[in-house]
This record gives sequence, structure tokens and C-alpha cells, in this order.
Amino acid sequence: MSGSGITTLAGGSGVDSLTIVQNGGIPHQFYVEGIEQIIGSSIDDRVSLGDAGNTLTITGVEVLTGGAGTDLVTLSSDNDTIKLTGIESVDGGAGGDLVVLGDSGGTIAIRNVESLVGGSGIDHVILSEGDDTILMRGVETLDAGAGNDTIRLGGSGNTLTILKAETIIGGGSNDIVTLGDGGNLVAVSQVETLIGGAGLDSVALSSGNDTLTASGVESIDGGAGMDVVFLAGAGGTVTVRGVEVLVGSTGIDHVILSEADDTFIFRAVETLDAGAGNDAISLGDTPNTVTILNAETIIGGASSDTVTLGDGGNVVAVRQVETLIGGTGTDRITLSGGDDTLSLTGIEFLDAGAGSDVITLGDQGGAVTLHNVEILYGGSGVDQITLSDGDDTLITVGIETLDAGAGNDRISLGNRGGTYTILNAETIIGGTGSDVVTLGGDGNVMAVRLIDTLIGGAGVDHITLSSSNDTVSASGIESIDGGLGDDSVTLIG
Repeated sequence: MSGSGITTLAGGSGVDSLTIVQNGGIPHQFYVEGIEQIIGSSIDDRVSLGDAGNTLTITGVEVLTGGAGTDLVTLSSDNDTIKLTGIESVDGGAGGDLVVLGDSGGTIAIRNVESLVGGSGIDHVILSEGDDTILMRGVETLDAGAGNDTIRLGGSGNTLTILKAETIIGGGSNDIVTLGDGGNLVAVSQVETLIGGAGLDSVALSSGNDTLTASGVESIDGGAGMDVVFLAGAGGTVTVRGVEVLVGSTGIDHVILSEADDTFIFRAVETLDAGAGNDAISLGDTPNTVTILNAETIIGGASSDTVTLGDGGNVVAVRQVETLIGGTGTDRITLSGGDDTLSLTGIEFLDAGAGSDVITLGDQGGAVTLHNVEILYGGSGVDQITLSDGDDTLITVGIETLDAGAGNDRISLGNRGGTYTILNAETIIGGTGSDVVTLGGDGNVMAVRLIDTLIGGAGVDHITLSSSNDTVSASGIESIDGGLGDDSVTLIG
């Protein structure tokens, strides 16, 4: 059957075919019902379907509008470009097909369509259960179905919800993708914002350089490129692998690194578990207050960084961190070879390295073993310091107890004065303040100068004063050698 200028056409009970012929360049408009095949002309053909529901094959029709019933449309094997409105299902066939959805919105099932453009309405698109590769824009919701589906976003930026897709590739503009509920395992590239759904979402970024803002995503694998991830939303827990730069949200962010070796720059994260690998953590240049566990190296940024080590014990190299707080386990810290200024609380072992290092102890007090520290300030608590068995030269203020260890140790007391218990030191030099030193241990052989009061311990103490003029009050000392200067010794007790 052929039609030219026909407005309404109803098919019979058999298989009916409508071929539209050219009518002097005038666009054709048809209202059809019960037609199984429509072949358009070479000009603009517009077909509206009746309300009873239709199943038909379309070739060469530019605009197709469905009726109130369920309309199932199959496009020809040619390359078709068609605008659909009110159609429930379309199969694009073997060609390269471009489908444009009308502005009324709705739900449509799509199969074998290569390009899809949504209208101004709310479009809900459901892909078939086969493997689909589709370029789309202007769609609000896409359910990719059960196959292995690759979704490419086109146009000038998209905001949509996608579920059950295996691969999502953004376009050249700003794309915001929300993953549907139920959990997603998806590869993502060139998407600017990714929002997870209610399930467990695992996202793998492409091997290129990606910059992504993520919210509500449980796992991110950055791949081989240089990846920058911004966390958004109210905070949460995310497992990260292969990401080079991570910026936390305004919420409470708990980041878990993979068990591989990670090199990682981050800021504004509250908790970081570096996992089982050999991990180097660099803090960004804004101030950071963070709890870190299982990291091997921590590098502070340009601002003031406060790092709390997680419980269970840590062995970690640290540099450019201003405040370090230990956990409940035994924490062993090595500072870099540069000059470090660091406030310590709850740290059991510290090797300050080769630079000139200034260490301030926190106010809670405690016991710490030190090596290669040049200047040490005690806090308001009771500080018990043990130096390593090497040769140490230390300036210290505000320390209650100092065990200098087995080396040849030279201890200088700061100028504000104090009361100290010192053992196993070879030389003690007081400051300009009033210094009261009690010698600990089972006896000491020690050179002393500028000490105001010296109290011996339980053992036999042999004291040599410096070659300058010393004035000292002594108690419990068994032997004093005044040296070359003019010395005044007052025995007390």
C-alpha cells in the first residue's frame, strides 16, 4: 500500500506495509494504526501512531510519535536518524542509528542504537541486556541492563543517573554522574563529578590523567595516569589505589589505601590507613590535622601539620611535620636528614637524623628514647629521656630525668634553670638559670660546670669541675676535682 497526502491510515488483520512517496517536496504527515512496516520517502516524513499499541518496522521516517498504548519500533538495517516521542521500545537494527527523544519525556527501552539525544523532558532510558556501546546526551536516567555496556557522554555537559554500566566515558564538558542504587562496578574516564548510590560502588579510573570529584563512592582505583580526586559530600570511608593526589571534603573522611606501595599527596583528610605496602604520604600545603596508620613515610606540607599515629605501633620516617602524636602502641620515628622542628607527644623512639633538630615534648609527659637530637624542650608533664648508646651532644630544658646512655655524652642545660636527674652523662654544662642536678644510677664519673646545686646518687660519684671559676653546692658527692679555676664548693645536707 502506498500513501501520498493521506492523513489517517488503519491497517487490517494482516501484515500491512506503508511506503510514503515524494509529493512535490511537501512533508508528509500520517496518523496510522495497525501498520507493521513504514518506509519513508526522501523528504521529511512524520508519523503518529494510534492508541491501541503498535509493533512495526520503520525505514526513512524522520519523526515518529507513539500513541497511548505500548509501541515497539524496529529501525531498518540502514543508518537511521529519527525523532521519537511516546515510544516505549526501539531496536536500532544493524546500522549506525541516531535517535532523538521528544520533549515530553518518558521511559524508553533501547537496543542497537549508537547515538541518543534526550529531549527537554525527563528521559528514562533502559538498555537491552546485550552488550551496548552508546553515545548519549540530554538523558536524565540510564539503566544499562545486564550486558557489558560502554556509555559515552556527549554534548555540552550532562547531569544524569546511570546504573549497571561497566564503562562511563565523559564528554568534553562538565559531566555529573550519579550511580544508581544497588552497587556498581564501573570504569570511568573524563567525568568531572561522580556521586555514588546507596550500594557499594567500586570505580576504576582510566589510564590517563583524571581529575574527579567523588561523593559516596566506596572504592577508587586511579589507574596508571596522574589522578587528582576531590572528595565531596558529608564525608565517609573510601578505599583508594593508584591515586596521586587526594583532597578531602568538609566532612569526616576516612581513607584506606590499598596494600600495594603507594606514593600519595593529600590534604583535608581526617583519617588515613596506608595499608600493608611501603607507603609515602605527602601532606598538602594547607594545614592538616590527620590520623595516619601503617605509613612508612610522612612528609608535611608548607603549613602547620598535626599528625596522630594510629594505635598498634608505627615505624615511620617523618619530615616537615610540626606536631606528631603517638598512638597506644610503640612508635619509632626517624626524621629526615634536614633541620626539623617538631612537637612530640606519646612517641617512644625518635632518631632525628643528620640535621640540626629541635624537639619539644608535649605536656602529658612520658618516656622517650632519643638519638641525634640537638635541642630538646620538655613539656609540663614528667619527661623521662633516654639517649641512644652513641655519642650525643644535647641542649635540653624542662626535662625531669635524663639517661645519657653508653656513649660519650655532653649535656647542656638551657638558660631558664631547672631541676634534673641525670645519669650516665660524661659532661654536664649548666645555663644562666639556677640548675639543680641529681646524679642517678650507681655512680658517675662526670665533668661539670655552671651547675648551682649538685646532688649525688646512691653510688660513688666522682666530679671534675671545669677549668673556669665554679661555684657549686654539693651533697652526696664522694670526690670533687676543682680543676684549674678558682672554685667555691659548699657542702650541703
